[in-house]
Amino acid sequence: MAGVRREWRGERALITAETDRGQISGWWPDKKLTEARSHDSEGEPGDLGREQARTVGTDFARAWFPQDVRGSRKTVDTVAGETGERALYVLTYRRHTNGSLMPAHLEITVTAAGRIMGFSALPGPGPGSPEGGREPGRG
Repeated sequence: MAGVRREWRGERALITAETDRGQISGWWPDKKLTEARSHDSEGEPGDLGREQARTVGTDFARAWFPQDVRGSRKTVDTVAGETGERALYVLTYRRHTNGSLMPAHLEITVTAAGRIMGFSALPGPGPGSPEGGREPGRG
């Protein structure tokens, strides 16, 4: 553990833990993860194709972010390499309300070896949300 940072926003705190492998952030006391990134930003050799990476990312999303998956449209993009070996895949979950794309999204990066390299869970406005879904103190 390299360190922990707290940023208070009213009654809530954004906690970020830094380790020798990367960092992870989340809201307390909500127990809501918001982002994690590995310091190792290159995909290790593996043989997962696009559909297998989709399965790995979907299983991760359902386990850790079920509220962000329900009612969302999922896309999978290959961001490094075309298939296998050192390919990186990004799964993106986005919601549409009344035909409009909502700003909230969930992105998960999966390596060709099946490692979750990182994720970002950006909150956004929900229908009738008084603060437009933004975290307190964020524009």
